[in-house]
Amino acid sequence: MRLFQAVFVVVVFASCTNQQHCTMAEAMLARGARLVPVLGTRKGLSGRVAIIGGSEEYTGAPFLAGMAALRTGVDLVHVVCPPSAGLAIKAYSPDLIFHPILSESILNDRKEEFEGLLRRMHAVVMGPGLGRQEESMRLCGSVFNTLRSLHIPTILDADALFCVSQNMDSFKGHPGLILTPNPVELERLFASAKIEATPDSPAAMQALSERLRGDAKTGPLIVAKGQHDLLANGKETFTVKATGSPRRVGGQGDILCGVLSAFTAWSQLALEAAQKGGAKEEKEPDHVAAAAIACTITKQASELAYAVHHRGMVASDMLSQVPRAFQQIVGHE
Repeated sequence: MRLFQAVFVVVVFASCTNQQHCTMAEAMLARGARLVPVLGTRKGLSGRVAIIGGSEEYTGAPFLAGMAALRTGVDLVHVVCPPSAGLAIKAYSPDLIFHPILSESILNDRKEEFEGLLRRMHAVVMGPGLGRQEESMRLCGSVFNTLRSLHIPTILDADALFCVSQNMDSFKGHPGLILTPNPVELERLFASAKIEATPDSPAAMQALSERLRGDAKTGPLIVAKGQHDLLANGKETFTVKATGSPRRVGGQGDILCGVLSAFTAWSQLALEAAQKGGAKEEKEPDHVAAAAIACTITKQASELAYAVHHRGMVASDMLSQVPRAFQQIVGHE
């Protein structure tokens, strides 16, 4: 059964400053589009993703991330959240699978069940709506240790990034790690790593990735969000020139995490398919291409939503535009 198909994508950015960058952008998006699995296979083969987060105060963030993953095209999304947030998040959508078990006392009793759930995931997002309470920070560290030991591709955002900044050494050595900081979060990470640099410095981004590499062969991917998103993983850097809409509203980062989780899952599935087919040249998932195309689709969805709602656009307006943005950027189903 052929699970993945190669496609060629031609995307012209109005913000391209020269032909060379446009060509590089097209090539990068073509790399990302090749990760998309063919529809029609059995349920689960287009990706299983978990969103770990939420709190009594912040129930919208994991919902937005989970729905963005589904709207991008994964088959199943599990939301692991505290019991205090479970009913609220569950009421938002029947399409998400909920596990209101994110507490130390519950996970201590259901450790094997939780690890079994994680083992089935192709990618995990942790942080949206998590909160910064002491228990939340302890859970962030302990769950990350499990994800690292299971070698599950992991995206850290929002409050999980705050947890990283408080104890950076504890988050070393996970080659499948992706961080998605905004400018404030990136400054905090630079300070924790004792790196003096401006947020848009590729050298500083590479240094941060190297700081978190530990004993892994490659450093984590840093996705620095901004007007132009900057990607760096210690070996490769890339700037996403798409700018999105002028509207800046809470929840857009959660949607990016959801879209990125889909492409991260697909990069893992593509690698597994290549390895089963006997390919030897692909030794790690293509997270840079996954992030580049995810950032581009998210910004395109923002532009499409803004065209309809203008100044009144909110993050949930972007969800319905994600499939259209996907079609425009990827160019196939």
